[in-house]
Amino acid sequence: MDHTSEHLPVFVYGTLRAGQANWRRYLQGKTLSTHPAIAPDHKMYATNYAYVTDAPGQQIVGELVEIRPECYERVMQDLDRLEDYDPLDLEHSLYVRVERDVLVVGAAPNACCRAWIYHLNPRRHASFSDADLVAGGDWLHHCGRSY
Repeated sequence: MDHTSEHLPVFVYGTLRAGQANWRRYLQGKTLSTHPAIAPDHKMYATNYAYVTDAPGQQIVGELVEIRPECYERVMQDLDRLEDYDPLDLEHSLYVRVERDVLVVGAAPNACCRAWIYHLNPRRHASFSDADLVAGGDWLHHCGRSY
């Protein structure tokens, strides 16, 4: 996959994963591909939702989603709204969209790809503690949901 930063795939790790409620609403029928993936150097917190941040030496589990070019801009706008991300108002955004390297599981060897990931806004990190960490970094496993 060769992408410019404007059309990067998206690494999803919670309700946007295949088969989950927000995947059906925001991504179903709008993707070229979906691959199991790992985001290295990340950790996940959870309350009612999953939140991720950078964390050297840890990893989270998710999927790398490549969006169809003809609907890319609209899907990204919809995802930004879903994640309460406003690039013009970062102070009040719940998440920020950042570029990070992701490993595609099953590619030989695990292929590295640049992707968008929605991170918890750094201004909100103080709301979480180690007690909120998701062991293993897998939201679906944490919630007892099937794949």
